Amino acid sequence: MTFDPKSQVKSFHHLGFVVKDIDRTIDFYVNILGFEVFYRWSETPEQVRGGMGIPNAGLDLVQLKGHGALLEFYTYPDSPGPDTPVVPNHVGAAHAGFLVHDLHAFIKELIELGVQVPNGIVELDTSRWVHIVDPDGIRIEIMEFFAD
Repeated sequence: MTFDPKSQVKSFHHLGFVVKDIDRTIDFYVNILGFEVFYRWSETPEQVRGGMGIPNAGLDLVQLKGHGALLEFYTYPDSPGPDTPVVPNHVGAAHAGFLVHDLHAFIKELIELGVQVPNGIVELDTSRWVHIVDPDGIRIEIMEFFAD
């Protein structure tokens, strides 16, 4: 018998990130990027120990839905880890990417709202992209592809 994940995996579901302050995260993704709160809940230290292997740590979670994506953010209020953002070239670093119609106009509006844009826009033959960062330093790639 050969293992065949394609016969068992139904679909991609969500992408998750650890954050420091879940309310601040909700504010950013809802009011700046246009997501909606889909589901919010908490898990007990017993559940977290069993599922995540972290002793004595409860978990507060929120799933945000929008733009064809489901993002999950969670925090360990009683057992926080370091709050230093992951450096982009470190193993395990991740980002979410979103397509926009007009990257320059979108980034201009984000900057006016106080969103951090740590580096410049990269211009390629077929596209342009730039990273922004959320309040926890999580990188979000904003991309525009040119029409053929």
